[in-house]
Amino acid sequence: GVGRVGGEVAKRMKAFNMTMIGYDPFLPKEVADAIGVRLTTLDEVISTSDFMTIHTPLLPETRNMISMEQFKKMKPNARLANVARGGIVNEDDLYAALKEKVIAGAAFDVWCNEPLTEDEKKLLELDNLVTTPHLGASTVEAQERVAVEIAEHAVMYLKDDIISNAINAPRGRLDADTEPFVVLAERMGSLVQQTVGNHPLNKLDVSYCGGLAGKATKLLTVTAVVGYLKNVIGGANIINALPVAKSKGIEIAESSSEVSKDYASVIEMKFTSEGVTHSIRGTVIGGQNRLVGFDAFSFDIPFYGHMMFVGYEDAPGVIGIVGNNLGKAGINVGQMSVGRSGKMAMMFLTVDREVPPELVSKIASEVGTDDIKSVRFLE
Repeated sequence: GVGRVGGEVAKRMKAFNMTMIGYDPFLPKEVADAIGVRLTTLDEVISTSDFMTIHTPLLPETRNMISMEQFKKMKPNARLANVARGGIVNEDDLYAALKEKVIAGAAFDVWCNEPLTEDEKKLLELDNLVTTPHLGASTVEAQERVAVEIAEHAVMYLKDDIISNAINAPRGRLDADTEPFVVLAERMGSLVQQTVGNHPLNKLDVSYCGGLAGKATKLLTVTAVVGYLKNVIGGANIINALPVAKSKGIEIAESSSEVSKDYASVIEMKFTSEGVTHSIRGTVIGGQNRLVGFDAFSFDIPFYGHMMFVGYEDAPGVIGIVGNNLGKAGINVGQMSVGRSGKMAMMFLTVDREVPPELVSKIASEVGTDDIKSVRFLE
């Protein structure tokens, strides 16, 4: 991670003339270049670093991100520091790697269990592991800085009527027309992230069409950004969403149009990643969130739970291939909707459980497409 904390670490390492490389799939190259970090793959970071530090939230995708497989790729003289979250590094494998001198050393202040269990305390007996208490922000310097910031924010409010970093920020003004679209906006933001995957988002343009035009939609836009960030960082919320997006080089834009072709009110999100722009469209009908468009394809399908989309060359038999593979795997299809545009088509399906990566790859191979994703929208 080369976000706020990782970036601050990089600034300090630069003073020691270190060659800095980093892995952060959500950070644009220009932002990394500005702090002197060359973005590369996780494998290169692991295999070439002398000192490797971890700065990422604990997510399903990052749990056990560093295990024996990664330790064996590291240099024998490498040292690992984890001051992010317990669980990112497999602690049993850490013990074995240090005990067997697979790597030279490590420094930790976070663990899966805090305090460590009796069995886990064997880690503390290793002479090549440095441990410190998990202080978080509880240092003299940090507390002083927090006090100064609180005073500055109070002055900003009293002098300029500016409220910064409020912990009890109001939901904003949502009328009967916009309130039902809050959940939709968040799920659409999540779909944006799951579509771009491990690639940085450069721009998100949210457009409110039809009955939403002219309404107070700022909160809906912020909620969409929260939906995107929830799979990127831990603890995304309506307070920190826009500042975090800005720090990651994401441009957020909002627009409106009174024209809505097929539905009374529609949210459209255009998003750009590495020079490629896509768009998704959603609406609410009878209180139910509906996904009604992706790029040039139009369809109508409930927007919740586990889903899968497949873009493919329009030809007979593709729907059968997808359904047959899901059926053999015991995955029940709830609903399916297909959109067609020229010689291409796209299908969206709701399924009763997540489609595993190996099955996604199998379907992609048989259909002959790279445009396929298993996505989820859980409460």
